[in-house]
Amino acid sequence: MEEQGVEENAQPGKPRSDEVMTGAETMEGEMRKELAVLHRVFRHNFRNQLNTIRGHAERAQSKTDDPEAADSLEIVLETTSKLIETVEEANVVEQLASSDATPEVVDLSHVLTECVERYDSETEAEFETHIPEGVWVWANPTIDHALGELIENAVEHNDDIDPRVRVRVSEGQTVNIQITDNGPGMPPGTASVLESTNVDSTNHLTSLGIWIAYWTITRSGGTLTASENNPTGCQIDVSLRAAPVQNQD
Repeated sequence: MEEQGVEENAQPGKPRSDEVMTGAETMEGEMRKELAVLHRVFRHNFRNQLNTIRGHAERAQSKTDDPEAADSLEIVLETTSKLIETVEEANVVEQLASSDATPEVVDLSHVLTECVERYDSETEAEFETHIPEGVWVWANPTIDHALGELIENAVEHNDDIDPRVRVRVSEGQTVNIQITDNGPGMPPGTASVLESTNVDSTNHLTSLGIWIAYWTITRSGGTLTASENNPTGCQIDVSLRAAPVQNQD
């Protein structure tokens, strides 16, 4: 007689499917904890050491009368600032990786307008916008950071003497955001990253920004594509699911 509760064709010593599932869930939980600890130590130690380097470089630069030394120290400061920015980006990646957050209703008009206003005030770029009021979407809570990364990318890589960025929002079955600039075009690797999402020695970016934007938008149920703008520059297209208009009273 076949014993009740034993899987058919079970082999002695072989774990049952429910045991394998429980073990996999436990391993995933442990890996998340390990990842969180790794990022915490990385952020704390690496950022503190970079701040120390930056502080000493600033002090040395203020005391030197040697132009060559001052130029070298300026390179140290610029490099240190970029590394600190990478640490902050890694923090956002860790939040995305460890979060089970589901998309929520977001006031896209408000979020996108704030992003544009920030970079409009902090940079020399000229912005042209079409952002209707009352546009709501389903999005991950980090969507503001993702859109900020895309707008920053349009400004930061624009070497035109008269840098311009256009941000337009259109509504339909989905909400579409188009960000275009008149810069030199897409940074190397951008299009291939968005098409394949595989990271190898020939397909990588020096910044985590585009990855943060990609992961945030795809986790929101949306899409992100990049193409060349005509006649020059880069065009980024983001599509997000439209959400019901919310009462803000």
